Amino acid sequence: THEGTRSLIDYNRGGTPLMEIVTRPDIKSPESAKMFLQELRLILRRIGVSDADMEKGQLRCDANISLRPAGETTLYPKTEIKNLNSFKAVEKALQYEETRQRALWERDDPPHIQSTRGWDEKKQVTVEQRTKEAASDYRYFPEPDIPPLVLTSEYIDSINTMLPELPQAARMRLLDQYGFRLHDINVIVQDVALMGFVERVVSELVAWLESSEGVSGTSEEIWEQHKTKINKLISGWVLSKLVSMVHADGAQFSEQPITPENFAELLTLLFTRQINTANAQKLLEAMYASGDDPSVILDEQDLLQSDSADDLDGWIKHVIENNPDQVTQYKAGKETVLKFLLGMVMKESKGKADPVAAEEALQTALQ
Repeated sequence: THEGTRSLIDYNRGGTPLMEIVTRPDIKSPESAKMFLQELRLILRRIGVSDADMEKGQLRCDANISLRPAGETTLYPKTEIKNLNSFKAVEKALQYEETRQRALWERDDPPHIQSTRGWDEKKQVTVEQRTKEAASDYRYFPEPDIPPLVLTSEYIDSINTMLPELPQAARMRLLDQYGFRLHDINVIVQDVALMGFVERVVSELVAWLESSEGVSGTSEEIWEQHKTKINKLISGWVLSKLVSMVHADGAQFSEQPITPENFAELLTLLFTRQINTANAQKLLEAMYASGDDPSVILDEQDLLQSDSADDLDGWIKHVIENNPDQVTQYKAGKETVLKFLLGMVMKESKGKADPVAAEEALQTALQ
């Protein structure tokens, strides 16, 4: 760790195994370098090698960069930016170096020797640390206690058969099998626990719908007919609302208390309009706090929508009687007042009214 003119060493890392991965010089931009590292982190996490958290020092990057005139294939002396500890730092440092080296080329004074630079986070600049010797100056010699290790193709094949599904293969499968949006797929593959949860929720939701009144067909037919709506529910309620709640707690998704079966039941209630969005949010928060089944919470908090025409007529009548000014405005042609009156109906029903049915009945009553 560099602090001003001092360099500090954390000896607590003694004994920690280190794996170094070196790429070929075929990354063309700072943005690509950042994306490569993010994908590498995903792979390392997926195969269980490391959590690869850059901020915790579990992953570091030494980024090498050199420029060359368009059309040339020669690799010019590279500059190594040492010990970068975040994806953002890698991108920013390479962007700075690209600009700095471009200016040197335009002055006809390109880098002529390899050098090592550090990244000053506060100033957002690279700072030269030392120039690098040629390979012969390092006086390399074979390490007598570590003989060459040659991995046979059979051994590599045996390891490949043990690997879990890697991120890119998972992306393609989620696209082909479920038809999720690419943005949603990229969120899902970030976390193995989240991906397993999503797939279980989809399966359980289709099973719930197959046994629900008002939804006909086999599970395959239900999926094909309602895939777009199901994916929208997954995106809005799992990837947005539930994931946000987990992040707000500073927890891992694997630690959240709601089972896929219970979450699928919640989405079934929304899908079949037995509960509206506002009460679904209350139900989700209660499930997250307690881990209880939706059915238990529904009974305790009386959140189910009412499909009783008598109930709806009573709520609407009460709202009309208690808001005469707004009713007069609506009848005079101010149609925007309808939204206010509808909100009052929903409040009067404590969220139990079906908003669509309530709006239709309210318009009829006002007319």
